[in-house]
Formats: sequence, C-alpha cells, structure tokens
Amino acid sequence: MPHSSLARAGGQRVSGPARRALAAMGVFALLATLLLNKSLLPGHTLLPLDLVHTIAPWDESPAGRLANPLLSDPFYSFYPRRQLLTEALRMGQLPLWNPFIMTGTPEVATPNFQLFYPPNLIAALFLPAERALPWLAWGHLVLTGSLMYLFLRRQRLHELVACWAADSGC
Repeated sequence: MPHSSLARAGGQRVSGPARRALAAMGVFALLATLLLNKSLLPGHTLLPLDLVHTIAPWDESPAGRLANPLLSDPFYSFYPRRQLLTEALRMGQLPLWNPFIMTGTPEVATPNFQLFYPPNLIAALFLPAERALPWLAWGHLVLTGSLMYLFLRRQRLHELVACWAADSGC
C-alpha cells in the first residue's frame, strides 16, 4: 500500500472523494479552532464572566469596565441551566425540575435547556459547565460545515465550491 494513501480497518484504500471529504472536514475543524481558539484553552470560556460583578454580593468589588454588558444571555440563562444539568447528571438524576427559579419551574419544557439533546448530555457528563459551551460551539461548527459540504457535493457541486459555500454558510 502506498505511503500517502489512507487505509480503512480492512486495509482498503479510501477513495478520492472520501479523502477529499475528510480533507474538507479537516478544514472545517481548523477554521472552527481558529475562530474559537482562546475559548478552547483551559481557563477560558465563551461566557462573559465579568458580568458577575454586576450582581450582589460581587457588585462592590473593583472589576473595571465590562467588556460587553449586552452579552448577558449566556451568563444569566445558559450557564446556570448547563450547571444544573451537569450537577444533576453527575449525581445520577435527570433534572426535570429547576428548584432555583421562583418556587420551581419545569426545565424539561424549557427550549434553552435541551435535556434530551445528545451533545448536551455527552458534554454534561464529561466537561464542566463553563468548558462545555466552547466545545459544543466547536463541534456544531465542524458538524454544520461537514454536513453542508456533503449536501452540496450530493447536489453535484465541485469540491472547492462546496467547501467554500459550506464555510460561508457556517
């Protein structure tokens, strides 16, 4: 078998179109990594954590100017729900009810919670809540680009056009 060919488990060569599709997926992974580069590193996240200085008891601490006070949804809505999901799943429970909002609310009915979405379940089991958001974003960018590329190739577009269009659409 030539050195430059990719091999499957059975020792068969990967065909030219499959090799180009894998290369396109690699391009999408590289582009997603470049876009989210700092947030994927340990100690970083996509959350605007400087907003913690706007709520008591941390509002008295010297925090400086907020980087972007309009970016509050991830901090006030997504992160607490992700934390609830992570903690409950690690204790072996399904968090169908959120006791921390008013006198309790049904989380299973909340569209932002997405309890039964497989990537959320996997991320909650293996990543801390603040680390899950950038890796979920990375996975969604790679998956979206890859599936769009495969769709456009199925529509008989040239590989480079499909790759460019999939990259532009993500």
